[in-house]
Amino acid sequence: STLDLSEVNQLVRDERARDLSWMLLDVIDRTRFVEVQRIPNREQGDPWTFETYKSGAIIISRQEDGRWLFDRRTIALLPELRKEVASRSRVTGVKLEDETPWHLRLQQQMPAWMLEESFILPNWQWIGLFILVLFGVIVDRIVALGLQGMLVLLQKRSSNETLSNLPGNMLRPFGIMAMAAFWWLGLGALLLPEQALVILLVAVKFLAGLAGIWAAYRLVDLVGSHFRARAMQTENTFDDALVALIPRTMKIFVTAIGIIFVAENLNLDVSGLLAGLGLGGLAFALAAKDMVQNFFGSVMVLFDRTFSVGDWIKADDQEGTVEEIGFRSTRIRTFYNSLVTIPNSTFITAKVDNMGKRRYRRLSTKLAIAYDTPPDRIESFCEAIRELVRQHPYMRKDYYQVYLNDLGSS
Repeated sequence: STLDLSEVNQLVRDERARDLSWMLLDVIDRTRFVEVQRIPNREQGDPWTFETYKSGAIIISRQEDGRWLFDRRTIALLPELRKEVASRSRVTGVKLEDETPWHLRLQQQMPAWMLEESFILPNWQWIGLFILVLFGVIVDRIVALGLQGMLVLLQKRSSNETLSNLPGNMLRPFGIMAMAAFWWLGLGALLLPEQALVILLVAVKFLAGLAGIWAAYRLVDLVGSHFRARAMQTENTFDDALVALIPRTMKIFVTAIGIIFVAENLNLDVSGLLAGLGLGGLAFALAAKDMVQNFFGSVMVLFDRTFSVGDWIKADDQEGTVEEIGFRSTRIRTFYNSLVTIPNSTFITAKVDNMGKRRYRRLSTKLAIAYDTPPDRIESFCEAIRELVRQHPYMRKDYYQVYLNDLGSS
């Protein structure tokens, strides 16, 4: 907060600012003990110089907003100033040497040949990049193989058939995410030039964001398979529909969080994007009208219990068994064995006849007898059929009709 970082790229400003702060503190501690009384307390006026060196000076200047900060020239010269005072001892009264980050202390103890610049970067930074990439790949393999072994062990111990059918490398994205996180942490310790750090850090942050979304997708699939198996063990069909919807909801949520995460780490103006969406909200709402209707249709079907997976329904001119209830549509298997996809918005206004909710199925049939059958035989025949109904364990006993119904042509 005391540095003028206006010329430091925003993408790496946080990473660079911490190291620059420690460099500045190290240069000051090797120059002289800071006496607050010697620092002027004026609110206006010329910049104040703490010390002048061969490479430049440490200067505090007044900014346009009224703050007094270590100016941009001082910030740009800090690596050179630190080299210049590296041979000096820290002044008496300073006890912060052990708190200096390890990578800054390690740089000071390197031999001269490692500090020489052979191609764009000093030798030690090339060596550091190689080690960082190598260990990142090793971390990736260790995490991936470890999680794969845990999943295989879980599949062997579990009686869940859905879980047993999952591929062994399902949790592979977690290894990539661990590798990207390792690179992310390691790049900050290499003290790379700003342009190189921007390119590498942006790539690593983007990889970490994508791997995080991918890993979250796989985790949702894993949790979804567990709940799907639990739902199959119950007779209630409502949870079957929820099991199909919840993983999709979670994936949409994960995607939104992942996009915001990547945008924030790439310093994209998320608030400006949201404001732009607000200005174009009307056009977006009109374009997404059908999508919103389908979503509310699926919500209405679930919470009104209009039908469930497995029910036999008639909706408009379609009839069949419900196989899946999704966000946008419902799939029905017809009695011709075809699969019909109906938009969920249809169920907001459509008349749905749920044959699956019937307490009884009506049997209506006619038995033909000859014209010369005597009336008493007809009545005995009807009573015998009524007795069959009364004796049958699954037939309704309080409402049934067996009568001579009609006189046909023969």
